[in-house]
Amino acid sequence: MGAEVQRPLATVVIGGLMTSTLLTLLVLPAVYEWFEERRSRL
Repeated sequence: MGAEVQRPLATVVIGGLMTSTLLTLLVLPAVYEWFEERRSRL
């Protein structure tokens, strides 16, 4: 009975963890480099 609620919730939680990990490891450093590059040109 509880599995109908827990399975979709677990999917959302795992997806959120994976997304936040990718953002932290890949996107944030790239954005930081881009901003530093722009700042050094000015």
